[in-house]
Amino acid sequence: MSLRVVALADTHLFTDDFVPDAEGRVIPDGDVLVHAGDALRGGSLGELMRFAVFFRAQPHRVKIFVPGNHDRVFEEDPMTARAILGADTIVLIDEEVVVDGVRFFGSPWTPTFFDWSFMRDPGPDMEACVARVPHNAHVLISHGPPRGCLDGSVDHPLGCEALRARVEETRPLLHVFGHIHGARGVVAGEFTTFANVTTAECEHPPMVFDVDVKSRRVVVVDASGIA
Repeated sequence: MSLRVVALADTHLFTDDFVPDAEGRVIPDGDVLVHAGDALRGGSLGELMRFAVFFRAQPHRVKIFVPGNHDRVFEEDPMTARAILGADTIVLIDEEVVVDGVRFFGSPWTPTFFDWSFMRDPGPDMEACVARVPHNAHVLISHGPPRGCLDGSVDHPLGCEALRARVEETRPLLHVFGHIHGARGVVAGEFTTFANVTTAECEHPPMVFDVDVKSRRVVVVDASGIA
């Protein structure tokens, strides 16, 4: 039996801009709702309180949040941030959770770019972070993309080299991320389906996937908004 995963990123407090469907839903139905980071702008507690109202209102039975570089409060005061988001949301910061036999792992780290949060310099510091991604994860949620995959132009890739190497090593079934707003899309690799699920500040809807661990298949149910 497959698990339906609804994934989005980079909402940046623009959730009022989501366009409702015929039933009035702004987020598609599914078993697990995944937010791959950058829910906030400056990253304050006040901003998180605003986002929490939206996220806690979603009816999905499991909700997972992995912080991004704009979600500063999760790095500076993680206990308070988790409490604000609420007990019904699972925050993954180098952590995992198993839902109906599907193992999710969350990694918030991205290569250093100005002075944001959850950033590490390329090389040993970043390699140590991505080394925490386990070999048995079925769904990897990172804020940023792997190098060379839905991470910008061919001439100017913005993804993480260490993350790409780790994903090739660990071979998750599905790898979802955001961070690079102009690179939304889905790429089916030999072992892993890669998806940049950015909403680009809610200009695009979430993406929907069915993950079947037994058959090791990922079906892209809805990836609308891809140019």
